[in-house]
Amino acid sequence: GKGKGKGKGKGKKGKGKEPTKRPTGPNLPRTRLSIEKEKGEVVEWKGKYGWIKPNTPVDHPLAGKHRGKLYIHSQDLISVDDLSSGQACWFHVFSDVSGLGAEECEVEGDWDVDGDGDWEEEGEWSDEDWAK
Repeated sequence: GKGKGKGKGKGKKGKGKEPTKRPTGPNLPRTRLSIEKEKGEVVEWKGKYGWIKPNTPVDHPLAGKHRGKLYIHSQDLISVDDLSSGQACWFHVFSDVSGLGAEECEVEGDWDVDGDGDWEEEGEWSDEDWAK
């Protein structure tokens, strides 16, 4: 009876399902809801993700799911690695199966809004400095 019944019962079948984990969090398929970036405020930041309260409530069936707050993940931030509560930010709103979230999030103050472009003057020093 050698080799009989091998591969039956305790085979690898049934285990193959594990690697195809359901996508979660930032990897779920998304539907972009906003046409232009919305403004909001960071209400909570937990190291890798947090919550944003949009200034204008999002009109969507899932909007009330997290009391109107939007999920934000660090990989959806532009030019910053984290947020802190109270920060003003701009973002696109998306929906996925778990609710609403923010993506392409930028923090206000990252760019020089009130600088009126006078930083361009710094170009004057470039010539002599490079000659050294």
